[in-house]
Amino acid sequence: MPKLLALLDGDHTEPTVFSSWAAPVRQRTLQNCGHSFFAKYERTGGSDGGAKGSGGDSGSDDGRGRSNTTSPESKKKRKEKKGADGDLKLADCLKGVDLYKLLDIDDGASQDDLKKAYRKVCLTHHPDKHAHKSEEEITVVNLEFVKIQEAYNLLNDTQKRRKYDSLGEFDEWVPTTLGEDQDFFEVFEPVFKKEARWSEQKPVPFLGKADTSYDKVRSFYEFWLSFQSWRDLDAQIIEECGEDCFQSTEDAECREERRWMEKENSRIRKKFIEAERKRVFDFVEVAEKHDPRVRAEKDRLWEIKEATKIAKEAKKLEAEKKAQEEEAKKEKAAEREKIAQAVAKAQKADEAKVRKNKRASLRTMVKDLNLGLAEERLQDFLLAISQDETESLTEEIKGGGQGEVVFAAMRAKGVEPVVLSKEAQDEKSTDEGSPSEQEAPKTPEELKRLEKERQKREKDLERRRKKEEEADAVRKAEEKVVKDAEKLVKDAKKKVDQEKRDKENQKNAKKEAEKVKREEEKKVKDEEKAVEKVRLEKENQKKASSEQSLKQKAEKEAETEAKLLEKRTFEFERDRMARVEAFEKAVWPPVAEAQAAVANAMVASALAAAWADEKIGNDPEELLDAQLACLGSFFVFGISPKEDALALSGNLRSKVKKIRNKIRNSAIAGDFVVEAPAGSVADSALLQQFILAADGNGPEPTAAVAVAAEAEAAPAADAAKGKKKKSVKAVPEEEDLDALLAEFGCSTDGKKKKNKSKK
Repeated sequence: MPKLLALLDGDHTEPTVFSSWAAPVRQRTLQNCGHSFFAKYERTGGSDGGAKGSGGDSGSDDGRGRSNTTSPESKKKRKEKKGADGDLKLADCLKGVDLYKLLDIDDGASQDDLKKAYRKVCLTHHPDKHAHKSEEEITVVNLEFVKIQEAYNLLNDTQKRRKYDSLGEFDEWVPTTLGEDQDFFEVFEPVFKKEARWSEQKPVPFLGKADTSYDKVRSFYEFWLSFQSWRDLDAQIIEECGEDCFQSTEDAECREERRWMEKENSRIRKKFIEAERKRVFDFVEVAEKHDPRVRAEKDRLWEIKEATKIAKEAKKLEAEKKAQEEEAKKEKAAEREKIAQAVAKAQKADEAKVRKNKRASLRTMVKDLNLGLAEERLQDFLLAISQDETESLTEEIKGGGQGEVVFAAMRAKGVEPVVLSKEAQDEKSTDEGSPSEQEAPKTPEELKRLEKERQKREKDLERRRKKEEEADAVRKAEEKVVKDAEKLVKDAKKKVDQEKRDKENQKNAKKEAEKVKREEEKKVKDEEKAVEKVRLEKENQKKASSEQSLKQKAEKEAETEAKLLEKRTFEFERDRMARVEAFEKAVWPPVAEAQAAVANAMVASALAAAWADEKIGNDPEELLDAQLACLGSFFVFGISPKEDALALSGNLRSKVKKIRNKIRNSAIAGDFVVEAPAGSVADSALLQQFILAADGNGPEPTAAVAVAAEAEAAPAADAAKGKKKKSVKAVPEEEDLDALLAEFGCSTDGKKKKNKSKK
């Protein structure tokens, strides 16, 4: 902020600035531009004061004949001229007029069809075609022609055409459900056709019929679920939100402001576009939900899913059954193994018991021999020998064997026998002595004592043996009780397991029966479906074959008709070319040609029929056409062409048009005779032949006039020019000059003047 130094004196009440300082301002090198700068400086001479002095109107004249375009008046004028963004302004003459009906075309026609229709309508409504009418009628014709041009200019622009198609009321109703007695195709097909007009993508698929394949049905709904609409909703938005809802981009002062306006307009349109898209998508979802073909496909997929599920469950049950069987086998094997082990254990125990008994018996026999063997040595020997050896030694002792047999057997097993001579020697080692050594004699008292001890030992052994036998008996009884109890438990368990297995088998058998029943029912249904499918396929093939044959027949007929039309057109054009050459060779006015033609009795009869016919005689145009048709040769050019007349090439058509005007004007002026001689007999049939021949639909009853004119003119022309006669060639097809000039909005008056100047 610059600092100011203010000094006050007595006569002044306001400060007077004598000096100030501020940072130097660098001169900008930017180029000034924009509507605001132009309006403020360029148009007002670059001074705000000057603008204010001239009245303060930023839109006033700047002295150079230019006005400020940013003034409210200029903005209003521009807005009235172009309208708001997105608004379509129709010409006053087109308000309330159906442009498609004006151009005689459907609203769904392509741009090429639109152009062809426009050319055809121009040929019919061109002012030159109605030059003979009154001024009031010509005014109406000119207005109609202007409407046609304006309509074509609007519809030829794709964006304008879409805006125009979006105008007016449109039935946005779509079904939200389907009644029980309603047919799906009758309800939804018209709605799809109605909505198809807004599709951005072409062609739009059809809803089809009940027998349409599901692939086409799926493609149909995929197309509509990704539907892109070109419908212009600006008119609807303006109607709901007001005329000022859109920003006018023409009023923007800079690019940033224009972009902001475009974003605002897009934001307003976005809400309505999304609502329109949601309306279409909701309708498509409702249609897909009630479509019988989609339902049938879902039912089919559900049946396949259920069949797969049942198959999986059956497979699972089968696996469980196998697992149970394997488990049962394992249990049986384990039980058999356990029983085998128990049997082996019992057998082993029995064998051990037998061995023990045999050893005890052998021990007793050895003791009975009174050999005096040490107990430890005898025990080691008995444990070392096998069962067979025990039995063999027992047999030998029973057979009379004595101590030598026992001693030999002990030594064979590596056990040295030790013989105790007295009681004191029981505790000593027997390593020094030998059982074969001679002992010292014993006294009777010792022998008596030893005998008592022996008897006592034998009693102890007998008592011990009995106790062992009793213990073995008790043990066997206990083992038997335990085995019986275990057997009862096993039997009960087996019974419970058997009952459980029986229940499982019954349950599985029931499931298998139900499964077999379902499979049979499914098989019957599949067979019925297969038969129905084959029948439908045969019908479809038959129908397709019939349609194909009809289509081929129609194509063949259309091709034949096209060839015939092409041939007729070629012959017609060649005939008209020959008549043009005859006209160019004739001396104008063609009084002689007309008189020669009238002199023919057939021509005279036809002319008399034309005068006699009340319908033709009362209409000057019809009468003139009939008379010119009777004269034949190039006079037929004077007949007004019909709408179904064969087409000519552009150059030849222009020549024929000029000749037509000249012949008709000359006939109306009375340059040649077109009346029948007195006394001629009217022949209506002959008149119709002449009229058909004039349209190119039949041969002329007589061609004497044309042949004579060509025969007389050809030698003179050849002698004068010294050239060969040129062959008539078909003129290549060119654009219609009238239609081309009409497309660019040029007047046809200039064309006529130009042609006259060339003549």
